[in-house]
Amino acid sequence: MPENNLMAMLKGKPLVDQAVWYRLLKLYDLNKRKWSRSPGEKCSEYLVNFDNNLVNYAENYRGQKRDWDKELDTLKDAIVKQGIAGKLRGFNHLAAIAAEDLVTWARALGAVLAAELKTAQIRRFLGAILEAEVEVKKEKPEDFTKDQAVYLKVYLAYATGRNAAVLPLLTVLEPMIDLVRPQGREGWEDFNELVRFVRAVVAYHKFYGGNE
Repeated sequence: MPENNLMAMLKGKPLVDQAVWYRLLKLYDLNKRKWSRSPGEKCSEYLVNFDNNLVNYAENYRGQKRDWDKELDTLKDAIVKQGIAGKLRGFNHLAAIAAEDLVTWARALGAVLAAELKTAQIRRFLGAILEAEVEVKKEKPEDFTKDQAVYLKVYLAYATGRNAAVLPLLTVLEPMIDLVRPQGREGWEDFNELVRFVRAVVAYHKFYGGNE
């Protein structure tokens, strides 16, 4: 089969659709030649158009499993690194990003994470960021410093070291934390955007069956 044929088939689809199809294709067991969940039912549940070509591609794949995994990893990297993290380089601070874009990225990231990361694992990080939020809210917005946000990088690095499935979250949130301005009300606004984004990722992770 042509190299990166999967990427070619997904080219032109919206970022969220690519992420949802990554999630769906991870439900296909290449060794057993069967779906752990019906792709048709899941397309309806996940609000994405059914694509028979992608289903047939999985079911008729005759390459080795390592090649299949490599194709899926390439797709995941394109979504996370280019589709989300790469776009962050065009901004100077987090509050400058449109809410619509943040929701789109949260939805795509949630779908990707749902393929491998369990609910309990992503909720641990949500707990960490909510603890940071509590500390931040003890002070006035004018007195904000980004120390609490920076420490979240350490937590993410530790979590990724223990579980590689956390890596997409680290890949996106590290540059987001960098976009939190260092102090004052402006930084406080950026930090609140970060918290909202993480909440949205957790919500979409659940929506896309992260506990299955």
